[in-house]
Amino acid sequence: MVSYWSSNLTLKRIWSILWTDHRPHLRMFSLSLLHHLFNIQSFLLGVVNGWSIAFALIYGGSGLHILTFCVYAYFLTLFHFSEFFMTALTNLESLRPDSFLLNHSPAYWTAAMCSWIEFWARAWIFPSLCSLYISSIGILCCIVGELFRKLAMCHASVGFTHQIAVRKHRDHQLCTKGVYSLVRHPGRP
Repeated sequence: MVSYWSSNLTLKRIWSILWTDHRPHLRMFSLSLLHHLFNIQSFLLGVVNGWSIAFALIYGGSGLHILTFCVYAYFLTLFHFSEFFMTALTNLESLRPDSFLLNHSPAYWTAAMCSWIEFWARAWIFPSLCSLYISSIGILCCIVGELFRKLAMCHASVGFTHQIAVRKHRDHQLCTKGVYSLVRHPGRP
């Protein structure tokens, strides 16, 4: 089994070969591999997204907890795909396989899996705690959060990055318009 760190280093190596190596055959191979990485991640997100919609339509009437989890899975896959898509639209130079944010960190996936276990344990032990009112508030928060984040990506455009900056770059211009008049992104100190 390949660990997160070694696979991440491999992705970084592929990316550096793609943009720095001038041997056409190696560059073409790297470009093909890069497209496969984009395609595989998009396909998997699409499958999970489709399953969440299908399960919601088929089994949603048998319990609010099933419908709630399906909506959660829908928004989770939508978030990951839209991160890649908005990066492609607003900052093509920084587009990488990591732009899906699927390999964020082991801690991210550990927290996600723990939340899934907690959700299903609570639904099984305390099924009456599942509330349509609270789920509706959660859906509204997801929609508002997604819109706010995508607006931020549009306003920052090429200045938006998924990497947290620890030093100010010489060419950095602080974006203070749009949503950045209210908040600051940690990618820019």
